[in-house]
Amino acid sequence: MKKSTWILAVGISALIILSGSFRIYQIKENSKQNQKKAAECVDGGGTVLLYEGSIFSLSSVSCEQ
Repeated sequence: MKKSTWILAVGISALIILSGSFRIYQIKENSKQNQKKAAECVDGGGTVLLYEGSIFSLSSVSCEQ
């Protein structure tokens, strides 16, 4: 395999790994925020509404009193 092909393959692999790691971080932080909002809502006597979008979007939580 040529050196330039090898470098390209390693670069693309690194980009995929970094993108995946960042997305996992986003999902984890979003989940923590949603859990906090939901707990505050339930403690306040409200009803938690969970909104989910497409596979590429993050979920959101709102509270209905």
